[in-house]
Amino acid sequence: AGFIKVDHDYVVNAAAMAKSVGCMHFLVVSSYGANKDSSFLYIKTKGEVEEDLKAISFDNLSIFRPGMLLCDRVERRPIEACIRCCWKPMPQWFVKEGAINTDNLAAAMVNKALNPSSEKVETIENKHIYELI
Repeated sequence: AGFIKVDHDYVVNAAAMAKSVGCMHFLVVSSYGANKDSSFLYIKTKGEVEEDLKAISFDNLSIFRPGMLLCDRVERRPIEACIRCCWKPMPQWFVKEGAINTDNLAAAMVNKALNPSSEKVETIENKHIYELI
């Protein structure tokens, strides 16, 4: 319940409030594979968020679907740390398919905010996020 409250309700409610005060372009970090019909809670929740944001009808909605987020975390996540460690020696073309540094994701989001697409709803997958940096 806490996960859904934070990852779904807070995001959708913040978007609705932003729209109510005139926000025309909303950007959101979703997840690789987001799908409202998934049986996996995380992927399903992200897919539901995307659908609910589309219903708010912003002039522009940019949905970022990064893969593994590469960053140093304060909290301990041993399995995630192991996966991140495995990504480091991988060729850059491989990394671009499934992972991104959080600094690069943020830079891409700023660039998209400054240069919105002509599409009403734009879903930007991990490898295309790199094109926005």
